[in-house]
Amino acid sequence: MRRFVVGFVIVASVVMPSYGQLIPDTAQVHLCFPQFADGGPVQTTFTFANSYGSAVPVTLYLMRDDGSPLTMDFGGGAGTQFSFSVPPRGTIILQSRAVSPTMISGWAEAFSNLPIQGVVSYRFIQNGNSVVSAAATLPGIGYFSAATADTGIAVANASKTTAITLEITAHSNDGFTGSGIVTLAPRAKRAFILREVIKNLNPNFIGTVDIGGPNSPYPEFVALTLKAESGGIYSGLPSGALSLPVSQFERIWRVYRKVFDAARRYIPSPDTVQVSVKGDSVVNAFGNANGIQINLALAELISDSDSELAFVIGHELGHVYQGRTGQYKYNGDLEWDADIWGFVFSLGVGYDAYGAAGALAKLAMATGTANLSTQFELQNSSDAHKSFNERLANVYGTISFVCTGVSAEATLFCNQYRQIFHPHMPGGLLLTSEPE
Repeated sequence: MRRFVVGFVIVASVVMPSYGQLIPDTAQVHLCFPQFADGGPVQTTFTFANSYGSAVPVTLYLMRDDGSPLTMDFGGGAGTQFSFSVPPRGTIILQSRAVSPTMISGWAEAFSNLPIQGVVSYRFIQNGNSVVSAAATLPGIGYFSAATADTGIAVANASKTTAITLEITAHSNDGFTGSGIVTLAPRAKRAFILREVIKNLNPNFIGTVDIGGPNSPYPEFVALTLKAESGGIYSGLPSGALSLPVSQFERIWRVYRKVFDAARRYIPSPDTVQVSVKGDSVVNAFGNANGIQINLALAELISDSDSELAFVIGHELGHVYQGRTGQYKYNGDLEWDADIWGFVFSLGVGYDAYGAAGALAKLAMATGTANLSTQFELQNSSDAHKSFNERLANVYGTISFVCTGVSAEATLFCNQYRQIFHPHMPGGLLLTSEPE
């Protein structure tokens, strides 16, 4: 399932963090929580952690099992959605008042302006005060986990418009395979014990469980598995969300948010920058004074590297700077100046500077390939191909310039980057130390 956002305006009350901002691997801008329970003997807590040096706005949405809004009270009044900011390098904890006399269950998702971490915990007060915690996840088309007959499973449909059918398949250590079907309405969730869906499952079953769409096109969903222990106590299992194929929409959104956080320091009126993600089959991206557009076809072409995508997005944000200031800051050529901005913005938030080489090489290849429709930068194919090859040949020099001619902050980060990742990265001073 593809999701497109066209022409929305980014509004963010954040400032530029330190150069070379690194974030936890599990941080996302779209955070899904496939299961939580609250009321009666159970209390729910959402925890969000921010690794940035600036506040990050977040909005949390709560849904019932049938997909309708779910009302909860975290101490500031009842609601179905909650907006707040996670402090710089801080944590926000939302703990429910558990006012419902009976237990209710649902699922949740949150959207943030920068990648953050999120965890949901629900405490079973009557069972020895046990706590189950599950980290936020992203929608995917598959899920895999260790399992027993009593494994708890929750699946939720992320689509607002389309019902989905999921096949739950159990594989036993002794060779048994069994399956069952779960159907979910738009935005609906279902939680169950594995043996409830696979009726012929042996009570002593030990093995694995696969979850996915039985037919193409494969549906997107979020899932969670819980290990069952004696006494009715559950504990969280590692996320089994399958990582391929990656949703290009999620990937573009996450990379854009990070790169934009570096760009807002330089671009006039950054809160009015618009970003469009389109499903056009043309390999293209462009930027102007209004904002940028990224076609899914371009993201698919460079689908194996977030650093390559970050360079392209940074390049387009360079065009936003040019359009709004009426000037080229680093180079008199429109595209080469934007390339330098691509390095500055992507390197400034911790992406690999060599991603530029991969992106330019793939775009150069696309302009010379008959079956790829390419209109990058609105140039004709021959001019674009020549431009890409020239800019590719100058990547080393451009990196050297960014690491020595942009700012002392950039030079310092380049030195650190060379020690950790690329010892032969150009520019700056290579600091070495001998082992003791």
